[in-house]
Amino acid sequence: ISLQNEALSLGRVYVLLDMATRWYFDGNRVINQIDAWGVSGNRWQVIHTSEKPGVHYDYRAALEIINASVSPDTWNTTSNTVTENVQVGQEAVKDTNGVVTYKPIYKEVCATIYYVNASKNATVTAELNIYDATGRRLRSDMIWASDNFSENFSYYTGDARVSATNGCRTSNTVFFPSDWTMMDNCARDLRFRLECLIDEADVQ
Repeated sequence: ISLQNEALSLGRVYVLLDMATRWYFDGNRVINQIDAWGVSGNRWQVIHTSEKPGVHYDYRAALEIINASVSPDTWNTTSNTVTENVQVGQEAVKDTNGVVTYKPIYKEVCATIYYVNASKNATVTAELNIYDATGRRLRSDMIWASDNFSENFSYYTGDARVSATNGCRTSNTVFFPSDWTMMDNCARDLRFRLECLIDEADVQ
């Protein structure tokens, strides 16, 4: 077992990942999250996000975040006003023979139906360069990560007796994800793509 462990240690390559950003606020959020989670290698590949004493690094990977942004909460709304006659009661009517029948009484009511698409998007663009121990660049890749929120619904104002209000909300409240949550989701996506690219970089 000790020989196997020694062979494994000797056979591994070590990669030092340096991360930087041009976008102080959201970019640093992404970097800090990736650093906190760590970047996974494989059985023959170890990736460090900070330099460890006594480790000879076979490769260096430089990740630079070029853009990191979250859109504002966005609303796209159309509306339609519906007018309808609804029965509000009935009136007793007696004919000449004294027979009583009932005549419905209608009232005109209206409601406005709003059709809403609520959306919010976050994107991160980064460049990854991988170098060998001599500083020679082996490859350069662009990485894109994103997180998208979208919700479609309808709500109404006016009279609930209008049949078109069935299934509609009574308010337009939307719980948009926070900017932090969306940046964290982008960081998770970026981390996965980063791991795949380093794994594909023939540094095993």
